[in-house]
Amino acid sequence: MKGVICKRHVLAHPVTTIQSFGWTVFFRALAAGSDRTFLSLVAPTLHRAQIPAGLSTFIERCVALEVRAGEIYRRLARRYDASPPLARFFDTLADQEQGHAELLEICRGLAGDSSWREEDVARWRDVIPVLEKRMSGVEEGLDRLIDTTDVLHLVIEIEGSEINQLFRGVMEATGNEFVRTFSAFRSAEKEHLDYICREIPRLESDLTEACAELCTEAQQMEATH
Repeated sequence: MKGVICKRHVLAHPVTTIQSFGWTVFFRALAAGSDRTFLSLVAPTLHRAQIPAGLSTFIERCVALEVRAGEIYRRLARRYDASPPLARFFDTLADQEQGHAELLEICRGLAGDSSWREEDVARWRDVIPVLEKRMSGVEEGLDRLIDTTDVLHLVIEIEGSEINQLFRGVMEATGNEFVRTFSAFRSAEKEHLDYICREIPRLESDLTEACAELCTEAQQMEATH
């Protein structure tokens, strides 16, 4: 099973998985091939109709931001196809962003219960239009970025925006037992930032200092979780 949530997570928390999604999903997860994601297994069990429309739309827009970031990184991976280290770096980022989007989709499906804490995301609702506008600007200007250093610095700018805080806000607001129990929800964004902070200086040493703030954020995430 591919994706952020894999078989070892399910095996580590069988009771929570069964209570949240039922025996059928549990056994399908254990038998799933490498081409299946956990989201594809649980999607039929997610009762989105029970979620207030405003809440569903809010999380859907959060999902879309992660998807758009992943598409930007995938475009860059194709651009640097002749440079394996860069292509691998951007492909990995794209895969990680897809994983984040899937985690948010699971949160959206579980957000209809009484455990949702609106106060944890209220301050981020006004941030989403700002992030969407920034993402549009990045998408429109991507082809004009020629220098590799500028392209890598763009990654720092994207990841240094509020997109990661927004992701964590949704995780924290979804007080469902499944989200609280599975470590993938808590570790995904930190591992993403750790990877960026480790790889960018290797690819472009001149950006080591520019990564410092992002590295600090990743360290703070570790200290608070």
